Amino acid sequence: MKTQKVGLSFVVVLCSVLSLSAVGCAKQSPALAPSPVTESPPPPPPPAPARPAPAADSDADRFRSMSLEELQARLNDVYFDYDRSELRDESRRALVASAEWLKESYNTAVIEVEGHADERGTPEYNLGLGERRANAALSYLVASGVPTNRLTYVSYGKERPQCREAREDCWWKNRRAHLQIVSR
Repeated sequence: MKTQKVGLSFVVVLCSVLSLSAVGCAKQSPALAPSPVTESPPPPPPPAPARPAPAADSDADRFRSMSLEELQARLNDVYFDYDRSELRDESRRALVASAEWLKESYNTAVIEVEGHADERGTPEYNLGLGERRANAALSYLVASGVPTNRLTYVSYGKERPQCREAREDCWWKNRRAHLQIVSR
């Protein structure tokens, strides 16, 4: 009986080993890939609130937004003594202030320097005097660093008086070089 028990045990062990081997060698069916999760993507973030237009805070923006009258107010007329075209000290100071503004990097204004004279003298003489006055102011602006391609000149002589009364204080106003913006 002992042999039977050993034989039976052997058969049981052998069957167990064979069945385990058969399970290990059996083809396994491929595992199915998990089905993709069909979650919807998160909603896009809400649009940013509209920003107000940037304020005109740069010098260039202010320059572009100013009226021609406001720009013109930054330029100074210069005045001359009777029958003279030499710049006076106060005329030089006025031209320096105008030149500093004209040299700013944002400033693209083109200036016409107008030469004027009072009513005394012949039209031909006053045209020549007005031209000398315009050239004196223009030359000073160029010497102060204003590019020549932004400057022109003209003489009106006594044809465009600022004041029409026959008095010295009125004539003095007409003996001038006027800086006129002709384009931005």
